[in-house]
Amino acid sequence: ELGRALEPPPGLTHWRARVRSDAHHFLRLCAHLDCTPDIWVLSDWSGWLTLFTRRGARRFDTTFFLCCLREPPPVYPDLAEVVDYQWSSPSEATQSFISKKLWLPPPQFY
Repeated sequence: ELGRALEPPPGLTHWRARVRSDAHHFLRLCAHLDCTPDIWVLSDWSGWLTLFTRRGARRFDTTFFLCCLREPPPVYPDLAEVVDYQWSSPSEATQSFISKKLWLPPPQFY
């Protein structure tokens, strides 16, 4: 059904490790699940490049995409890159930052 998240695949931890080591494994995961991501519903939202701090330091060049869903999908933190999550509207997140309940590092809010 369109607009609905899939249940996590069996062996989620194993698949995460494979995809992180080689992005080509994402296509193998899709074939394994017999699914095709609907990339045409994604809107290119923003691109962020981490600041230069010192020569040889690791930097990240990340693109964020936006899509609309009927309901928030289930989240399965990997406890490495994602350790917690919270669904908030932009105004809720901004208010949480102003009231010091949530920290948003630059450039999200300034």
